[in-house]
Amino acid sequence: MMAAASRHAAVTVSAREIIVALIVVVIIAAMLAGPVLGEALFGRVSKAAGRAAPGTFFLGLGVLLLGVIAEVRVLDIAGACLLAACLLGVILDKYLTACRDRGPRLPGSHRLIVGAQ
Repeated sequence: MMAAASRHAAVTVSAREIIVALIVVVIIAAMLAGPVLGEALFGRVSKAAGRAAPGTFFLGLGVLLLGVIAEVRVLDIAGACLLAACLLGVILDKYLTACRDRGPRLPGSHRLIVGAQ
């Protein structure tokens, strides 16, 4: 005896489609949660960055000079990376702190507001 045909069509979903859907959900969740977590992380890192920046800068400078004197390319690269990370961190800390304090604003938007100084 044959089973009666169902009025509902069976939907076949492959494992690849499920994985792609899960990846899309994770990406969307990360995009939504990123700014919130980033602000909390930036606050913690920003406090410690002021104390760690001079030490990191001089450590990177020392490693870079040691690599140049000893002619060891790995030390050159490590010292340059430490210097670049330190300088980039200081620039981002100053820039993001200034942006956070003054609020979001487009470049040149002060000219559009009547009476703005």
